[in-house]
Amino acid sequence: ASYTIEKVLLSMGFNGIPVALLANSHPLGTILTGIFISYIQVGGEALQPEYAKEIIDIIIATIIYLSALSLIMKNLIANLMKKREDRKKMAVETMNDDPASEITEEEEARAEENARLEEARERERAMAQEKLDERVEDMKKDLPGNEVIG
Repeated sequence: ASYTIEKVLLSMGFNGIPVALLANSHPLGTILTGIFISYIQVGGEALQPEYAKEIIDIIIATIIYLSALSLIMKNLIANLMKKREDRKKMAVETMNDDPASEITEEEEARAEENARLEEARERERAMAQEKLDERVEDMKKDLPGNEVIG
């Protein structure tokens, strides 16, 4: 009986590390994960005559590796998203602090003013053309030979 106790205690010690890793060192998670791993081991030992003992360890190791991989991927994706947000913030700050963007706003204001001035000049030209046309008509009336015969 002492041989089986030592054998069980040996594997329980090695399973304590992955239990803590799976639980992310949270007390409640450690209890639940320990029960889960124990359930897999006890269930695997109940299937002993048909399956090899190593299959239990392979299943537990697979669960641990996949859990660790999911945590690594979660952290990797979170870091990538954080870097992307930081780049966006830096780009916005750079655009707001960029003197070139201020010059562009000043140029835009100048362009609007120039457009208003050009419209005013165009109206003045149109009025001057109308006055000129009226004077030409008056001059034509004053020319000899343009009298109305009646």
